[in-house]
Amino acid sequence: MRYAFITLVMHFTTYFPLVYGANLDQSRSCYNGKKVPFTGYRLENQLNIKNWKSEYHLLYCNDNKLIYDLALNDTIPWTIPISFSNTKKSLNKNTLELARRKSFALRSLPIYLPNTLVGAMYSGFSEEESNDFLRISGNDKNHETLTTPLLADNILLHWGELNSRLDFIVHVPLLSTPSVDSRRYDPRFFDSTVQNDWDKFISATESYSYNFDSRLGVRKCLDTAINVLNSVLMNLPTVFGKMQKFFGPKVSQENLFWKLLLISKSVSKERFKSLLSMLDIALSYD
Repeated sequence: MRYAFITLVMHFTTYFPLVYGANLDQSRSCYNGKKVPFTGYRLENQLNIKNWKSEYHLLYCNDNKLIYDLALNDTIPWTIPISFSNTKKSLNKNTLELARRKSFALRSLPIYLPNTLVGAMYSGFSEEESNDFLRISGNDKNHETLTTPLLADNILLHWGELNSRLDFIVHVPLLSTPSVDSRRYDPRFFDSTVQNDWDKFISATESYSYNFDSRLGVRKCLDTAINVLNSVLMNLPTVFGKMQKFFGPKVSQENLFWKLLLISKSVSKERFKSLLSMLDIALSYD
């Protein structure tokens, strides 16, 4: 079993350069590929090859340094209050909520084109106030609530970690607030009242209506996305053969992220961007 795991890690390190030992720094998750150090929130998916499980994490970074990391379990808690603090609840107002635009609210997989406005992050209220906040929607927020854009991140900035427990974890950035230099950071910088009402059509509760059966629509979109990936894999016989060994012959919702990342290491950036565009179209339903 140990030999099989070591073989597996060696295989994946050919795709994902490892950070380990004295060089291991979780702040690598704050890197956004830009010259200005990143300050803000970031949501990433952590994929563990030991058990093929994934877990979402919400991070706060300051000048490219990881300040706080909150595990969110295996789903993104859209429209659910997130107590994002390691202090007592009664002493802070750092409860956050995430909500998507109507065009993304039914998307079952968090795959988006980089820099797309996916939704908004609401903050500035306590967990005790969250029930009142859940009753508000869109621009009906009270004046103390802060709203920040949630943008699609560049998943090509993923990186691999081998920790002291011999867990090989791939960190995949999915969403982030806009990058702001900490020296000029102001939580009201993105206030929609002075930024052209960018969140005008975003509901804090994702209370949207659709002219179709949403369950059938989501299933059809997912099936189309899986078919797109399967067709790409068939044209990459070497990668397809290696993937079969670990994941089986077909793409499924459970292993789609893994296969998407491995494909990103096997094709040019331009071709991968084209694939992301195809998936974005496949997952769209309005």
